Amino acid sequence: MTRLGFAVVAVAILSVAQTASAHFSLTYPPTRGFSESIEANAPCGGYDTPSANRSSFLLKDGFVEINAEHPSYTYQVNILINSNPTSADFTSSNLVTVASGQNSFPLAACIPVNLTDVSGATNGTLATLQVTFNGGDGALYQVGFI
Repeated sequence: MTRLGFAVVAVAILSVAQTASAHFSLTYPPTRGFSESIEANAPCGGYDTPSANRSSFLLKDGFVEINAEHPSYTYQVNILINSNPTSADFTSSNLVTVASGQNSFPLAACIPVNLTDVSGATNGTLATLQVTFNGGDGALYQVGFI
């Protein structure tokens, strides 16, 4: 094998290895933080300190956008109505699931979210959206502030 042929094969192997280790990112609302090495840490992907930065979010016809690196995955979008949540607040009694399902395509996906039936969600309500993602290798978490 020539040096060029070896280089092409090495780049191809490295590309596949990088794709296999990648997971997902929350692109809207912007994630509180992202590190692939800690995004398996519940409930906030390792970013447990609230941020003052908030994004506007529609109560009706809203969406969450994720960028998936897995060809198929399941997801769940939860909302926590709380202006300054701690990790302890992310319990099943506080979280409301606003979207869930599975997709069979990688890359960007918009997930419809309707908050009109969520108790306490009104214009200007401070809340946290938690996205749980599983591409087959365990649950991953990211959060965005709205």
